[in-house]
Amino acid sequence: MPPTPTPQPPPQPVSAPRSAPPVATAQPNHMPTQGHGEKIIDELLRLGKIESSEVAGLRDPSKTIEDLVNELFKKKKITDAECAPLLARVYDLPFITLTPAMIDPLTLRMLPEQTARGLFALPYQKTDTALLFAISKPYLMTQVSSGPLHALTGQLGRELHLYVTTNDAIEQALGLYKNIGSSQNINLQQVSIPQMLLHKFPKDISQKYQMVVFGADGASKLKVAAVRPFDPQTKQIVDFIEKRNGISIDLYATTPQSFTSVLAAYDNPQGYIRSDGKTQEASSKIVEIDSLPSGQSPDYGGQTAENIPVVGTKEVIAVQSGMLSKGGIQKDGDNLEERNLDVFLGHEISDTQELVSIVKSGFVPKMVGAILSFGVYLRASDIHLEPMRNVFRIRYRVDGDLKEYMYVPLTLHPPISSRIKILSNLKIDEQRVPQDGRYDAVAGGHEFDVRVSSLPTVYGEKIVMRLLDKSSALRTLDEMGVTGSNKDRLENELKKPWGVVMSTGPTGSGKSTTLYAILNQIATPGVNVITLEDPVEYEMKGVNQVQVKPKIGFTFAEGLRSILRQDPNVIMVGEIRDGETAELATHAALTGHLVLTTLHTNDAAGALPRLINMGVEPYLITSAVNAIVAQRLVRKLCQTCKEKATVPQKILDQVTEIMSDAPGFDSATPLQFYGPHEVGCDNCKHGYKGRTGIYEVLVMSDAIEEAAIAHKPSSEIDAIARKEGMISLQQDGITKALQGITTLDEIFKVTSDD
Repeated sequence: MPPTPTPQPPPQPVSAPRSAPPVATAQPNHMPTQGHGEKIIDELLRLGKIESSEVAGLRDPSKTIEDLVNELFKKKKITDAECAPLLARVYDLPFITLTPAMIDPLTLRMLPEQTARGLFALPYQKTDTALLFAISKPYLMTQVSSGPLHALTGQLGRELHLYVTTNDAIEQALGLYKNIGSSQNINLQQVSIPQMLLHKFPKDISQKYQMVVFGADGASKLKVAAVRPFDPQTKQIVDFIEKRNGISIDLYATTPQSFTSVLAAYDNPQGYIRSDGKTQEASSKIVEIDSLPSGQSPDYGGQTAENIPVVGTKEVIAVQSGMLSKGGIQKDGDNLEERNLDVFLGHEISDTQELVSIVKSGFVPKMVGAILSFGVYLRASDIHLEPMRNVFRIRYRVDGDLKEYMYVPLTLHPPISSRIKILSNLKIDEQRVPQDGRYDAVAGGHEFDVRVSSLPTVYGEKIVMRLLDKSSALRTLDEMGVTGSNKDRLENELKKPWGVVMSTGPTGSGKSTTLYAILNQIATPGVNVITLEDPVEYEMKGVNQVQVKPKIGFTFAEGLRSILRQDPNVIMVGEIRDGETAELATHAALTGHLVLTTLHTNDAAGALPRLINMGVEPYLITSAVNAIVAQRLVRKLCQTCKEKATVPQKILDQVTEIMSDAPGFDSATPLQFYGPHEVGCDNCKHGYKGRTGIYEVLVMSDAIEEAAIAHKPSSEIDAIARKEGMISLQQDGITKALQGITTLDEIFKVTSDD
């Protein structure tokens, strides 16, 4: 047999437009028009790609943006890989690492090749309502609102979602046009397939390569439907079958949904697929577990949200008797089609009822893909799959809040958890000890690193999947919420060539993200930056990132010793966990290195006593530490539907007292706060969207040094810092609440113990 292909099923096909839109004629986009040229120059200055003396030569009003970019390429001031993320930031568009596996040929053929080459833009995926376009020259898009893309929008009734990618990626993708033939499309749900023909390909082969025989012309010609007819690996398999069996094959294109439905025919004695809509209608209903009233918790008997779907046991019996008992779970974790969910599912799962329908379908890989896709739609950071006494519960953590979304029968827990373990290369037969793994996935046009953790519980293995968006741009300090005097104080300390800058707070407070934002600001080609992380959460260009491996003895302390022999300017230590690491980090700072690290303490002042308790000498700490940042994450109000809130006078008096010593606070000004809309809007769904940080920045001073050396408690150190101008966490949070960014409830919730 030939090598196993990497399946990449396309989404549901769309016919090419009846009349091809004309080639775009982009108008010159001179720098003064939108200010984009100025933004590009500012970004280059910030990144250290150009010197101030070069700005005048680049800032020429007669140049177009394209002229400017071409000049930068010619002078080797920037590479293609560096230019694309920069343009994404300048034009406020998302960046995507486009790969051929992400491109659906049926979607690609919607735009003529001539137009795609003229604009350096092409459609690579579609959803029910939108076309996803990859572009490498966004400055060509600014003047074509009435051109071919606009015409395509009206013709297909879909919005265009633009993503910036590299020139190289577009060039590679344009090469796929030559592979787009005239393959016919077939809807297998409307075809009666005789069992004799169906079994020309055994079920396991059909499922593995996502191809199925649905017809024949005589004894030597077969009609085969394939999810990936244009994939070179698919053609390789077809050629192999033709040569080995002395037959010819007519290849047809079909959709993942159509192909999935035909799999049931293998076990159907009638040998055909019905397409009368009844399956879809039944799947849209919420079914009770053991006749339990809908909305009532199957495990505790208490009331939960009325809209939590409950999948019934009877509807999934077929899963146990069919797919799972007959090899429905593949054993090859490195070659699985659902790693690209945009292709495997055909669209993003955005509704709980659709998730229920897929779970009832009995196709385990699709269940797992839908659970993950729905998490991406919700912008969830974690997905919890929890076996309980009577049911299997699915929860999503969105903007810090963990909420229930579905209950399914316990019978589905083993196959779903096994599938996830296969994807993440964990041992499926080991259920007695915790395991950690990971895998890459593409969903919603973004690449995700899925971190998987399994934990044995009394009812079975609990699985938690953490979603890290690898294709999202790193945040800046401003985007993180470090503003005003906090930003000024922190940036002053980051200018120093040596010392420790520490980020503190509880787990999940955004400490590592803050350090990444700092690195993003200070990492330039002239600075040698090395990080020690566990795990490496975001990949940064130009930064040497090291993954520690405690199981083999490569700890933070051991890694730090090695790093010091690598001529670093800046060192990031993911976390100080013990006295040895703390002491090594302190000595590294004292010997001329800027050290960034995190520590688990409640506030900034508490970091000094914590380090002393770890065994580090107080005089070393005070000499090495430049600044300590404490932080929390709070939910942001939806700026579209937020409302003015009425706050009781008692709370207003409390706020006034907290803010009494805050710099710039005027107690005479009326206090106006905001709250979420009761039901939210289309932009947010529940009144909140995203999270931001609240901060306090303690800068080392003589008075604070004396207090630390004298072993003063953290409360006294905090009082000294506030006298010297430090804004507390609560004060920074209240300031953001007054600005309408968040709510008082959020601030008091995360700072109640401070």
